[in-house]
Amino acid sequence: MAANISTYIIVIVLVVIAIVAIDFLLNYVISLRSSKTSTTTAITSNGVATTVNSVVTTVANYSNVTTGCLSNNATETIFNGNFGSGNFEGWNVTGQGFGSAPVNIIYANANGDYYSAPWSGYNGIFFATTHLPGTSVTPGNITSEPFKVTEPYLDFQIVSPQDNELYVELLDNGQPLIINHYFTFPAVANATNAQSTFVNASIPIASLICQNVSVKVVSGVVGQRGGNYKFMAIGNFYMSKTFKQDPGVVSNRTVV
Repeated sequence: MAANISTYIIVIVLVVIAIVAIDFLLNYVISLRSSKTSTTTAITSNGVATTVNSVVTTVANYSNVTTGCLSNNATETIFNGNFGSGNFEGWNVTGQGFGSAPVNIIYANANGDYYSAPWSGYNGIFFATTHLPGTSVTPGNITSEPFKVTEPYLDFQIVSPQDNELYVELLDNGQPLIINHYFTFPAVANATNAQSTFVNASIPIASLICQNVSVKVVSGVVGQRGGNYKFMAIGNFYMSKTFKQDPGVVSNRTVV
């Protein structure tokens, strides 16, 4: 009789141990899944342009984004991202390519400070450009001060021929994360004066949510190539929930 009781006790103990072990494992797995979900910064595929040049406007789908850094606003500004101060406040300028200050589009158009035709298509007053009076093109870079990513897209406007030494990149502590080359002229081939017409561009940055990054605009070109002056014009930087890129403007994208 005593032997039977001992056997029952042993069985009960083993069952309890098994239940506890199973419960522990289940909680551990759930914990891992919860941890993974809480740190994800990806957005669902129907919220991102699946091909860089095929989507003009796409609104982000946040169904699987649970990070607390996302903004509640449709857009978020970047300090002096539209150069509205009339100077490069908040931007580090190296070289002479972008001059000593952004260009006032009203003044530039009134005084013939443009290439081939007046600037057009820009949603603002001031922009940065390596096209200086007299079509003098020299190397130079401008880099924004760091900002926290709180939206899935970085939107801006740009004029740029394709060239390996003309590009826009996102930096993390000075290290490149994303590098984009642009060729805006085909995107506005049916428009008048395409070489001075701004187009919309967007860089997907959902994978960088909560990180501090900087924008760097690089112009390493001197003079002209292929009979054309290789200059850039750029501005109106802000973060957004909407992908607003005109088709065909990205010639190459590298994610480091």
